[in-house]
Amino acid sequence: MQRDSKVRYLIALNLVLVALAWYLALSNYSSLPAKIPTHFGASGIADGWGGKGIIFLEPGVQIGIFLLFLGLAFMLPRLPKSMVNLPRGIKEDLQKLSEEDREKIYRGIYSSLPTMLFGLDIPLNLLFLFILVTTIKVAYGEWQSLSVILMIVLIAVLIGIGVYYSLRMYRKIRHQIKSQYL
Repeated sequence: MQRDSKVRYLIALNLVLVALAWYLALSNYSSLPAKIPTHFGASGIADGWGGKGIIFLEPGVQIGIFLLFLGLAFMLPRLPKSMVNLPRGIKEDLQKLSEEDREKIYRGIYSSLPTMLFGLDIPLNLLFLFILVTTIKVAYGEWQSLSVILMIVLIAVLIGIGVYYSLRMYRKIRHQIKSQYL
């Protein structure tokens, strides 16, 4: 799999964030009270409570998403091109190119997608880490609620990164197609 040079660093950063979540969950588990928050409402106040074993949910989801993205990154080049969702105009323009030129463009797409996946995983991991820390702090009685503003900021960053990579890839493909017509 040909990859963008940033992928290795993004994977390493994501692994550090996942390891940090597991460390926090494991190191706090024994001292947590029997009931801890399992859900926070729109106001940030805990409105669901459960056993302390639920503390492993966030790190479990984090490792699951990481492994899913890792699997996708390695499977992408093996997937049929029909599974790559491109805007209609780009699909039509690609059909006008030779098979060799189309292959070159798809290789570029496949090499950029892992960067997007692992770039998106960073704010996801930060979001889950924030929820984990909040769960621990609320369980200990040190905090009263989840910071809704910080949640909104993290979600906005996540959406922003998704939009950025989508537009970047769209422009890159457009540029490649135009360069083939010249």
